Amino acid sequence: MGQPAEQEHMVTPVAGDMRIIFICYRREDSGDHAHRLRDALSTSFGESRVFIDLEIPPGADVRRYIAEKLSSCVVLLAVIGPDWLTSSDEHGAPRLTSELDFVRLEIATALQNDETVVMPLLVKNARMPNKSELPQEIERLADLNAHGLADGVHWQYDVTRLTAAIKEILPPAGAPRRPAGGLSVPFEAMWTALTRRRYAVAAATALAVLAAMIIVVVVSLSGDPTLRIYSSLPQQQQLQPLDAEGRHDLPVVRHELTRDREDAMRLALKQAGGRAGDFAVTYKALDASDPTGESPTAVVQDNARQAAEDEDTAVYIGDLTSGATQVSIPILSRAKVPQLSMSSTRIGLTRGDRRGDVDEPDRYYPPQPGYPNGYRNFVRIIPRDTIQAKALLALMTQQDGCGTVAMINDNSSYGEALANNILAQNHHRARFQFSQSVSPRGEYEHLVDRAAKAKPECVVYCGTRNPNTVEIFEAFAKALPRAKLYGTDGLVAANFFDFRKGGLAPQFADAVKVMVPPYDVQQATSLFFGPFRDEYGREADPNAVYAYEAMRVALDAITESVSGKRKDIRAKLFETTRERQASTLGRYEIDASGDTDVARYGVSTIVVGDLTDPVRAPRLLAK
Repeated sequence: MGQPAEQEHMVTPVAGDMRIIFICYRREDSGDHAHRLRDALSTSFGESRVFIDLEIPPGADVRRYIAEKLSSCVVLLAVIGPDWLTSSDEHGAPRLTSELDFVRLEIATALQNDETVVMPLLVKNARMPNKSELPQEIERLADLNAHGLADGVHWQYDVTRLTAAIKEILPPAGAPRRPAGGLSVPFEAMWTALTRRRYAVAAATALAVLAAMIIVVVVSLSGDPTLRIYSSLPQQQQLQPLDAEGRHDLPVVRHELTRDREDAMRLALKQAGGRAGDFAVTYKALDASDPTGESPTAVVQDNARQAAEDEDTAVYIGDLTSGATQVSIPILSRAKVPQLSMSSTRIGLTRGDRRGDVDEPDRYYPPQPGYPNGYRNFVRIIPRDTIQAKALLALMTQQDGCGTVAMINDNSSYGEALANNILAQNHHRARFQFSQSVSPRGEYEHLVDRAAKAKPECVVYCGTRNPNTVEIFEAFAKALPRAKLYGTDGLVAANFFDFRKGGLAPQFADAVKVMVPPYDVQQATSLFFGPFRDEYGREADPNAVYAYEAMRVALDAITESVSGKRKDIRAKLFETTRERQASTLGRYEIDASGDTDVARYGVSTIVVGDLTDPVRAPRLLAK
């Protein structure tokens, strides 16, 4: 006789002396560490009390077997490696974004069980994810204290500490089992509900796709094929410093530089008649910021995935910062979407850098079928950090005679990398009294006091316009009235140099020089700055010329590709040669690594709240 229907899906309870340690991990991310950890814990607790997925018997129902183990789990060890967040499925989508991802379900189930302690374990120098990067049902994981497991000689010490912590939690064998009652949504029930919902969504999606196909057929019969260019830039920005009580909930303002960049791209597309060769082209501007004005990894990933999943995508222009570009490249590379940057200068995005991460640039271009060394899809029209570092050093030491320098950076990927490159290129040209990081809302007063005592001749800031940037410059200007102040190209923004828009007060601005990405003043004025003023009734921020040029390069690559296919557009981007008469930046080429061959930078000063036209920075002489 068969079992009653209501009993067919019941999980068989485990005996009271079998409360277990459950190891949750991703095989491709931390499989070696998880297996090694299982062996170590089995020595202390016994093999029967440590579960890892390799122990699932052949032919067993995986969902039901894991559900049974989770029902007896007292400690869940969430092993997190460097690729835990970004590990992708065969379609290039991060596994964690799927509601049916086993790791996500296992952690969600454990977090909902009052009798289960969840311990994050960080391996391979991984960082702890923050809430904004996690699905809502497991975002509480970010609040839990993580335990690190180091490699080498420290492994045994860390495992011993972990074992001691688990012994404080795990009941002894044979102890009476407390009633479970804390498990609000069992693993198997969650799986079943999500699977049913997925089938419903899939059916609705299929209908939507069918409707879209019909529309595409109708459009294709009535007009030219259409391609799409995406950009991903932060459209919101938090510019105000913290208030007297240290609160962060201050008003977010519109990102004016992003507005000018997006309008510059729209202008270039309008001038081209909305076309590139035989193709009609549309432009879609994505917001890379959240409601607080930050640009979290999850938002950058979502933007890149949207472009990757759109079959009409021809080129992705972005991101604003090198840190965001580090996140977007792998997603777009997997989808073979050509990516064009107007502002990301980190060296390691295109080539090896002994001052950067050891696995750059390979880490950004994951292996895939047909491309065992990764698919290189990224080019940029702005010079990499090495060029600006050399130009800034030449300006300070050779032209302005700086013998002693204080340097700070804004703790960003861009700011830190540029500061490191300046130090590496220095070769005893100047004595750096200190080089320190200051977070966008962090304290800086101790560095001002230190500089006031040391009296450096020059102060340089590497970073972008952050909530405390203007305050930092004004504080150094007050403390060192005779010092020369320098800002890198991340400060080419009206809200830094224009006092009418929250920028530097005029009495401090006279001492500041700002590095400016090179452009041809005459060509840029006739092709871009003048038409921009006529179109929008305002002056464009200087950096917007790079957005304009990026759109023109993208449109030309589509035209020259003839086919409009991504691989052909990508090939034309890597073959880019721009002659002066057609370029706002002067003549330049893109080399095989994706870099521009431009080896110069400009310098501007601030006069009555505006930047002067840039003059060419001196070349760094051999020493």
